[in-house]
Amino acid sequence: MKKALSLPLSVMAIMLLSACAGKEPPPTSHIVEHQENLKTEPNQARIVEPATKVLGKANNVLVKEIRTQTIGGRMSFDFTLYNDRGRRDVINYRVRWLDPNGMTVSQYDPWETVALEGHEQSVLSVTAPVQSATDFRLELKPNQ
Repeated sequence: MKKALSLPLSVMAIMLLSACAGKEPPPTSHIVEHQENLKTEPNQARIVEPATKVLGKANNVLVKEIRTQTIGGRMSFDFTLYNDRGRRDVINYRVRWLDPNGMTVSQYDPWETVALEGHEQSVLSVTAPVQSATDFRLELKPNQ
């Protein structure tokens, strides 16, 4: 019985090795395409699609609009939060600041808490802690 099991396994191993021998392994890395630079010229603002910058969900609170601008060489943005349900909701948010290659340029901002009444809208503003930030991700989570 032992002999019968070992023969098919050894045949399968040889077939697997021969099938893999002709293929090159997949690359372990590739060059990163530059991210969109969201810094603007002074006295200009840019509207950014929230779906491309928001990570996570926070109950029924939605990010309706994001506007970026550059003040004193640092990127900043305003974002509009809207509570889509009829009662109070409390959420947490933080920002991850990125360079043109998508690498984090500073420590994560601490989690901030905001409370919105039912169907209330609020505009919040944040500014990058360093001038090298050209992009960001806004992270949301429910307040637990």
